[in-house]
Formats: sequence, C-alpha cells, structure tokens
Amino acid sequence: MYRVVRGEMTLGRCLAFRSYLRKLYSGLDRLLEIYGDFHFSLQSSERYFDLVDRTPAIQDGEDEPADRREKDGETTADPSQTELQADEQQLLGEQKTKRQSSRGTDETVLEFKNVSLAFPSSALSGGQETASEARREEDDDSAGRRRRRGEVLADVSFRAGKGGIMAIVGQSGAGKSTLAKLMHRFYDPQEGAILLNGRDIRTLRLRDLRSRIGFVEQEPHLLRQSIAENIAYGLYSPRPTLLHRARLPSRSPLSSTEGQNSRMSCSSGPSCFGSLSRLDPRENELQTSAGGHGRLLASDGTASSNEREEEDDEEELEEILSAKEAESWPRELLRKTVRAAKIAHAHEFIRRLPQGYFTLCGDGAPVRLSGGQKQRIAIARALCRDPQVFVFDEATSCLDTATEAAVEATLDLLRKNQKTIFVIAHKLATTQKADFLLVLDKGCIVERGRPEEILEQPNSRYAQLFADEKPKESV
Repeated sequence: MYRVVRGEMTLGRCLAFRSYLRKLYSGLDRLLEIYGDFHFSLQSSERYFDLVDRTPAIQDGEDEPADRREKDGETTADPSQTELQADEQQLLGEQKTKRQSSRGTDETVLEFKNVSLAFPSSALSGGQETASEARREEDDDSAGRRRRRGEVLADVSFRAGKGGIMAIVGQSGAGKSTLAKLMHRFYDPQEGAILLNGRDIRTLRLRDLRSRIGFVEQEPHLLRQSIAENIAYGLYSPRPTLLHRARLPSRSPLSSTEGQNSRMSCSSGPSCFGSLSRLDPRENELQTSAGGHGRLLASDGTASSNEREEEDDEEELEEILSAKEAESWPRELLRKTVRAAKIAHAHEFIRRLPQGYFTLCGDGAPVRLSGGQKQRIAIARALCRDPQVFVFDEATSCLDTATEAAVEATLDLLRKNQKTIFVIAHKLATTQKADFLLVLDKGCIVERGRPEEILEQPNSRYAQLFADEKPKESV
C-alpha cells in the first residue's frame, strides 16, 4: 500500500499481488499437511505390518474333536476316567440331586484342572504398582493371599457335565469373563489344563474347538449385514468364484451370484447342514410352534399332533424363501436360521421389520435395534451353530421381564437336550436357577455348590453379593 500511496503501483496490481500471495501460502500449507499425513501414514503402516508379521501365540492343535472321532468309531475308553471321577468327588462333592438325575448325566464335558493365568504386571497396573501396594492387596482378603502377584486366575478347578447349568458370579474384575475367554483359547493358561470331552483343548484345532462353544457376550456386536447373515455368520464360507450381488452395500459371506441352486462350502466340518431341530440326535428333537415359542418334543412322539405346526412352519418358511434376497440362500441354511431365531424368541420382532430377515442392521444401518433385540439375535447366532457348550455372559442384562423369562425357557430346552451351559450373571434370580454355582473373588474360587445351600451359609460371599436383592426375592 505504501507504493500505491506514492503512485509507484496501481491499486489493482497491489490487490492482484495480495491475491497471488494468499494462494501461494495456502498451497504451501497444504503441502505441509500432505507431508505430515505421509509420515503419519508411514508410521501407521509400520505398526500394521509389524502386527501382521507377528506369529500368533495361540496355534492350532492337530487332533480332531472327540465327538468327531466317536462318529468315526476311533474313540477308545480313557484309562484315566476312573481317576478323574474320584477327583471330581473330592473337588465338587456330591451333586447327584433329583433335578440333575432327570436333566443331566455325570459325564464330564468341560473341565478346568488347576488353571492359573497371569498377565504382565505392566498390563495390569501400567507399571506403577509397588511391592508395598501388592502386599497390601494380598492382606485385604484370603483370596488375595492365595494367588501370586500378577495372576488373574489362580488354581481354578471345576467340572461341568451334560445337561446342567453352572452359574459363575463375582465382583467386577474377579475373572468371570476370563474363564470364558480361556474356553475359546483366546489365552492359554501358564499352569494347568482345560479339557473338552477329556482332551486338552490345546491339542484341538481352533475352528473345531470354537465351533463347539457358543458364546453370547454382554454387549453383542452386529455386522453391517442382514439379520439372517448375522445369525448364520461363521457357519459357511463362499467359494472364491462366488461374487456378491451388486445391490448389497458390502460383501456378504452368505450370498452368491449363482442363483437359487448355488452351493456353499461349509467351514464347520461334516454334516454342517444339520437341522437345529436335532440339538441331540440321540435324545430329543427341538421344534418350534407357529407363535415362535420353542418347545421340546420326544423323538418317539407321534407326528400327527405336530403336523399342523410343521405345516405352519413350512408355509412361513416358504414365504421367507419367496423373497428376492433369499434366492442365493441354501434352503437348509435358511431353515436353520429361522428356527434358531424362533428358539431365541427373536422371530416375532424380525418378521415385523421392513424386510424381515433380510433387513440390514449394524452400524450405520437405517433400522436401529434395541439392546434386547441385539441380545436375542446374538443368542440365535449361538443356537444356529448348535454347539456342545453354551456360555452366556450377562445375556439377560438388557432384556425385559417377559423376554428374560423366554430366554430362561430356552436355557431349559438346552439343558434337556444335554447341553452344557455356563451363565455369568449378576442377578440373584438367574443364579438360583442354576444346578451348580461358582463364586470367584480375585481370581480364586472361594465358594462352590448348590446356590440355595451357599446362600444359607454364614459369612457367604455369594450372600454378600446379593444382599440387596435377597429381601426382594423373599417377598
């Protein structure tokens, strides 16, 4: 402006100069941003490739599952079974009640043998915990004195048989969810062993192991796919030549472009298309009524009394199969998906959605589901896999009273079908319906036995946990 005032430069040339200078500075600023983004991306890429190149600590075993060997006639009697039975009597005491004799067997399905798990101390306390603080924690209670420094679980031992419900209770951080993660081999214990059907789970393939343990977490996650795909997720994998339909927003593991007669490879081993109506082919057949409520029928029952229900189910299934989105679905897979939703009491609200089972859900989907609806879909997903063991981690925490009662009825059905059920709960009503109870405190089992017996014991930790609920239950 000085030169403009002196007449050495015109006003237009001055404004043009300032405009060009502003554009130059904005370009330089953008160049610096690109330089910073490049270095940030470079560092992120290094961390990503470092993670990809790591060898997982949890490796596949080489043995086939015990139940698959039994089908092939390769299983022989375990010579240590007598010793295990003796240890069980010493460990758990007498558990043969009338309810257990009518609902389960003494055959052990899952066993924890002196399991101890420790995380690095830096991961637990950020490296800030001192030795005096650790000693003070150990002096607080007996459970702390029985575990070593840094241990999450200490010398945990228990057995779970067929047709029983085992409840696991304890304060937050006691190690309840860690037990469930150990069953799936997300971690391996430093000491002890976990046995499934008498075999160490470290000798089993991860896919075979995890296909036999259904897990329903407290806050289930739904993928941005249809509800049917979320329920049947993980059971089947598409062939490499199968491409997803262009009309769906993301690639789906359950869709193909080969039409109604397309076939999909199964990732769950032989007989993966088995109907959910046979939770246990040797015992009972599980069927559902037209209203969506599961009910157990003896396998030798008369078919005439169920013909109407079967016809209604077939008509409803045909209506679902007639949808355009169902063209690529194998009939048996969709039948199994619908039946699992009925048993989980999710069928009714799914049918009320705009596209039924093919309604898009998950993050960013136009349809929003409540916490209880997500929980029921997660239960249906576990049922659809038809596992041998079920783990419910606060599965009824987001459900209303009526739906919670329906889920409890589902648990009774699973128990009658000789399934092994673990329930991690913070509700007195839920734990009292269990056959056996474990009370965890700071990684140790401090109480075990029948819930009603432990509740009446003096100075019971179980009674202290539910002190606020006990008067309400008695009323």
